[in-house]
Amino acid sequence: MERELEIIRNNILFLRNEYLEKLCDVAIDIVKRDKIEVVFVGKLSTGKTTIMNALLGKDIMPTGIGTITKSINTIIKSDEDKIEVIYKDGSSEIHQIDEKVFGLINEKPNLKAVNVYLKDFPFSSVIFVDTP
Repeated sequence: MERELEIIRNNILFLRNEYLEKLCDVAIDIVKRDKIEVVFVGKLSTGKTTIMNALLGKDIMPTGIGTITKSINTIIKSDEDKIEVIYKDGSSEIHQIDEKVFGLINEKPNLKAVNVYLKDFPFSSVIFVDTP
């Protein structure tokens, strides 16, 4: 992929288009990274989490009517299925993935972020980031 982008960049240099040159440089930098973050942003209750679940092919993250996502949530490829809850004071907890655990997590005060680690996450070099 990096080689193909370099070829495209060289062709764009020939065209002398500064905007396209910068765009190719950004694309090459992204491809060189270990992980690419795909961030889902939008107004409250617009289906960001539903889209993430659809991309995963199953309902991992909780959805519903009203504001369900109350912190920054990430989904990351891992060797084991688990949920890491991070608090504003820097402390954290590990939980097993369970349908009820998200409801309990969302009720906790001082919640900063939730990292969901999945063995069968289909994108090894991608991190999904869900926002409130």
